[in-house]
Amino acid sequence: MKLSIITPSYNQDRYLEECLVSVKSQNCPFLEHIVIDGASTDGSVDTLRRVSAQPGWEHLKWISEPDGGQTDAINKGFRLATGDLFAYICADDGYVPDVLSTVVSHFAEHPELDMIYGSCIFTDEDGRPLRFKRSVAFDRKKLLRHNLIWQPTVFFRSRVWVRIGPFDEALDFAMDYDYWLRGSAHCKIASLDRPIAYYRWQTNSKTVSREHDQLKEAYEVACKYGGGGVLSWYLHRLYWPNTSRFKRWIFASWFGRAASSRMRTSFARTICGSEVIR
Repeated sequence: MKLSIITPSYNQDRYLEECLVSVKSQNCPFLEHIVIDGASTDGSVDTLRRVSAQPGWEHLKWISEPDGGQTDAINKGFRLATGDLFAYICADDGYVPDVLSTVVSHFAEHPELDMIYGSCIFTDEDGRPLRFKRSVAFDRKKLLRHNLIWQPTVFFRSRVWVRIGPFDEALDFAMDYDYWLRGSAHCKIASLDRPIAYYRWQTNSKTVSREHDQLKEAYEVACKYGGGGVLSWYLHRLYWPNTSRFKRWIFASWFGRAASSRMRTSFARTICGSEVIR
């Protein structure tokens, strides 16, 4: 099976090459990586041009032009994709080593599955681990309350794209959550109990810098599909907006200092595939 990975990017040159390498270094022979750059002005285009010209990077395709934002870029990439399996990962995130072959094998062994997701490692801006978010078994009732699926870990068959169409470009933050909910009404979804990707928690990302807007939109998406409710409202409108910044400070302070050696050793073992953080 061929795997198509889309990377939307705009002025992410600081992290872009690391993302590209995290894809290329995978043990996955049938692969295409399509970067949709939104006419960056920070050197991203120079990086893409330099990297794609090197031998061994024939799987990398890219375009750079103005677009309508991240969701537009994601849809543009999937329209160009030719694979049997789809995924998208942002330019400041990346995959753990040797995971793509596992994903492809899992789909081959389970033809009934349309979409899978896994565990996610949160890092700071410099790639130091902050926390590990272990995947939970798929439950649509829980998904209707809040997004329990970490976007960088998601893979789905191209038939899902054909069946339910593109991501909703009217959404700025919760287009992934909207897609999982739309897909869950028609698709078989399952979780993998293993790290798939790392998510970089950086202050310049819109998820962090505009967190209240992101949570508000996510709650509106939940309500759109018949979810929401009192618990969902409490999580999106009170609990997370008022505690997430404090919790990030706690994790950054404690894990970054008191437990940095232990966590980084465990993280390194996870990345090497010899250990799963529990």
